[in-house]
Amino acid sequence: MSIPRPRKKPTRYWIDNEFIEQEYLAKLHASASKVYAVLARHANARTQACYPSLATIARESGIVSRSTVIDAIRTLEQYALIDVIRSPHKSNHYLLRDCRTWLPIADQSNQMTTPEETGRSDRKTAIVQSDDWGGHLTATPIQKSESEKEIIDEFLKKLNGMTRTAVLNDFNVRDAIAALQKIEQGGVDLSTLDMGKLCYHMEKHGVQPLKRHSWIKYDDAFKKF
Repeated sequence: MSIPRPRKKPTRYWIDNEFIEQEYLAKLHASASKVYAVLARHANARTQACYPSLATIARESGIVSRSTVIDAIRTLEQYALIDVIRSPHKSNHYLLRDCRTWLPIADQSNQMTTPEETGRSDRKTAIVQSDDWGGHLTATPIQKSESEKEIIDEFLKKLNGMTRTAVLNDFNVRDAIAALQKIEQGGVDLSTLDMGKLCYHMEKHGVQPLKRHSWIKYDDAFKKF
């Protein structure tokens, strides 16, 4: 008799559906997908951070070559699937990023695809097309020379911890970053934004939260300004 998997299982790890739906699994080299699966297995459920050694990643992924593991990590990092903090003589610190900040996968298969391999010019310009940013982000020479990940990180660093978390968890990140750019251009210091001000300014620029929290009085926040 067949026994189905239980709905809840403490030792089960998860990977975003977008990893398949947006063709990362199909188009990244198999070693990159294996390494991502190992990192997902080790990631803390709340923080999505982990610290496995290269030896552990190699053993659990079945990748024999250390250099192949390193290349796979670099590929995941370049497509903004993970952030890596490297420490001498210690295991790297890995953070699995929100899928809304991932860079689009290159249209290649069965290769170790990286933005560099598909052309730096493509990588620099793809992020400023109106389709990717909902028509909000105005391209400048500086932005054209940066990756989408760098643009997102630049604006996230300007926010305090609570509003940064809200942008990542409660809004479409691309729309929110485009709005933050306009908000800053309007003379607002992004570091001063609390939840009320964030919601107010996002509303002004046509960006609605993907989810609302009962403890935030949205209407009251709008009345204050």
